[in-house]
Amino acid sequence: MVRGNRASGKSSVAARLRERFGRGLALVGQDNLRRVVLRERDRPGAANIGLTDLTAHYVLDAGFHAVVVR
Repeated sequence: MVRGNRASGKSSVAARLRERFGRGLALVGQDNLRRVVLRERDRPGAANIGLTDLTAHYVLDAGFHAVVVR
């Protein structure tokens, strides 16, 4: 899991990890799920929290490694 303040470079770090690791590593971006998939505001207990969890578990169960960006 990569966590940090807004605009602190979390997505850039995750992208570099993926470049170095190669295939088999999934990036699970909470902001992408919140903004693009659900069009949801950032608030405690919102649906994106559960969707991030489900997505991470799904890719792990499918045999991928996962980097969750929160």
